[in-house]
Amino acid sequence: METTLPLALHAHLPSRHHWRRVLTTTVDATGRAHWLLGERSRTPEPYSALLVTVADGSVHETELHGLAARSPVLDALPEGGFVIADKNFPVGWDARDASGRDVQAQIFTPRGRPTHRFSLGGELGCLHTDQNGAIWVGYSDDTAYAYTSAGAAGLARWDIGGARQWTHAAKPADPSRENDRSYCDVLNVDQDSTWAFSADLGLLGIHADAVTERHISAGIRALAVHDETLAHCDGTGRLTLCTLTRDRAEPVGAYGLTRPDGSPLGSDRAVGHGPNLYVHDGVAWYVLEL
Repeated sequence: METTLPLALHAHLPSRHHWRRVLTTTVDATGRAHWLLGERSRTPEPYSALLVTVADGSVHETELHGLAARSPVLDALPEGGFVIADKNFPVGWDARDASGRDVQAQIFTPRGRPTHRFSLGGELGCLHTDQNGAIWVGYSDDTAYAYTSAGAAGLARWDIGGARQWTHAAKPADPSRENDRSYCDVLNVDQDSTWAFSADLGLLGIHADAVTERHISAGIRALAVHDETLAHCDGTGRLTLCTLTRDRAEPVGAYGLTRPDGSPLGSDRAVGHGPNLYVHDGVAWYVLEL
């Protein structure tokens, strides 16, 4: 019989908002939980939404106006603002800037006012910010086949002005194939390091832009890292504990994740930041601290 591991409650969406539609939700690098609530517009016009932030039991609400993302992902910026991006390239209203480039990311002030937009170069697998304000983006495998721009690298870091600062791509299996593309669908962004995973890239540890590659099993939705210990979940409520060696993450144990009361989880949304693995279920985020 599989050993179960109960998670701790981390943050709960206030009950007055339970009736509202959740457009997207995440936990940022400082541990604050965010829910973007509203209705997706059926037209290409900009729309408004409510961003609910929960941190240490306190709740803060921010009205956002002028949203363009139809399939939004979000994260917080260290000075109190937010970045919200479309997982797909937007169409319709103001979908290109004055130079004719696709624009999919918006920066918002702490009061919810949009300031500027820019392109992230492809369809997104994941997006997270670090505590220095950099935007880390992993590109989806759809980008790998559909685009030849920034998303071809698989993994990139941007600043909030829209300048690409760093990229990483898998080594092509056939060097003669110039159009080989990479993708990345899992990121763990912490203060001093970033970890990334995809079946294409493997497990990457990124420290001061230097990359260490390791082999790890596939089927990862989120991961957490502390010293030489790595834990990852697969979206089915199963957690695998690994020891990091020079060239691989070696499995040493498996557990079934549950809610604090021992009941099974009903969601596969998860995100890791440093040693913390956050799992979303229903109207709450739960946490496992390594």
